[in-house]
Amino acid sequence: MIFHPQLGLEKNHLDLFESYKHGPIQRDEAIFLFGMVRVIRPSTIVEFGLQTGLSAYNFCLAKDEDCFYFGLDKEQFCVDSASKLCKNLKNCFFIKDDCVNFNSEMIQGRFIDLFFLDCSHIFELNKKCLQKVIPLLSKNGIVIIHDTGYYTTEGFEKSPESYRKKNEKLGDNIRKSGKVAVIKSEQKTVNWFMDEYAEFSVMHFHSDKVMRNGMTLMQKTSKLD
Repeated sequence: MIFHPQLGLEKNHLDLFESYKHGPIQRDEAIFLFGMVRVIRPSTIVEFGLQTGLSAYNFCLAKDEDCFYFGLDKEQFCVDSASKLCKNLKNCFFIKDDCVNFNSEMIQGRFIDLFFLDCSHIFELNKKCLQKVIPLLSKNGIVIIHDTGYYTTEGFEKSPESYRKKNEKLGDNIRKSGKVAVIKSEQKTVNWFMDEYAEFSVMHFHSDKVMRNGMTLMQKTSKLD
């Protein structure tokens, strides 16, 4: 149970997330991202790709009241879903547009402390989106790309029986090679990012032990004063 300062009540919102889910952030990933926001206390969060709005809700519950959250998606249903979930939370803004049209005016001229990419899953579009975002990062801004992990044989075999039965074809593919990329375009995007922006440090948050979608974090390398 989580006490939220804006809502003034305990809200176990993590029950809304599934542990075994392809695409959206999983429950453990939601915990990780919630904790990150609580630790770094960003002033501005930007997310590309809203789906059902659960990741937006997770970010908006975690952030301080004076932190601004901006979620962007080209689908009206996704924007409406996220808006409905976050309707009682302050400084949460939702924009219906394509990520390639992103500009500073959409976020009120603010610099981005935390950016979360989980939208097109198309390499060329990912590149265009990131090229728009990078100049708008704050000094210590963090970029997170979702779905960069691998599904492994160990992770699949340890998953619930109901999940294995539902995903037999995926299981066969994993067993043949030992692992399969969650989304190849996201891994390709990370590799491109590392070549293009060498000044950033990169960390992969993956797991061989569970069916983890995974994410990769990037932040400009800096020494402590």
